[in-house]
Amino acid sequence: MHGDALFYGFGLRPDLTGRGLGEQFVLAGLEFARPFYGQRRVVLYVAAFNERAIRLYQRLGFTETGRHAETFDGYGAVEFVDMEKSG
Repeated sequence: MHGDALFYGFGLRPDLTGRGLGEQFVLAGLEFARPFYGQRRVVLYVAAFNERAIRLYQRLGFTETGRHAETFDGYGAVEFVDMEKSG
């Protein structure tokens, strides 16, 4: 958590992707956090190449607020989409 925002990370096992489980998974994660953190602004970063996840987050009310890059050993720079949803 940072200020009034909850920074959240979601990751679905690769063998479970493409089965229509993403929405239920994300909603369950948000619901799990609510008793601990209340209704807070939720911020997440998603790899820009992960178009399916970006579409899912948009469908769930997240909006793009920016982009940034992070560098990883063995992979180089990876672009991320910054997204958030009000609580």
